[in-house]
Amino acid sequence: MLYWLVYEQGDLRTVLIAEASHLLGARLRADIEMPGLDDNFVVGRELNGSLAEGIPEDTIGRMITAAECTKLIERIDPIPKRPPAPSVRRKGTRRPQRISGGSEYLDMAVARMVMM
Repeated sequence: MLYWLVYEQGDLRTVLIAEASHLLGARLRADIEMPGLDDNFVVGRELNGSLAEGIPEDTIGRMITAAECTKLIERIDPIPKRPPAPSVRRKGTRRPQRISGGSEYLDMAVARMVMM
């Protein structure tokens, strides 16, 4: 099993993906391989089967930067795009312009009325 371990070092957060049979084993392995990390441990989560399959082999067992984490998360667990809200304007739809606000709006409104 793979575990996603988050460590905080000052203002910087890094991630270590460790392979172990349980969370405690992953933390112990990380502490043995990289002494001093255990003091900065924030949270650890097990990566389930579908997420673990998307993890490249070269990222397991090393610290990953925030930029690498973002790319990895987008790769293994993309967020589906939601449809636009009903209030969003679509191409081709026009709202009538308001007349109040300035003389240029009034001139445009008068010009439209004359053209009709």
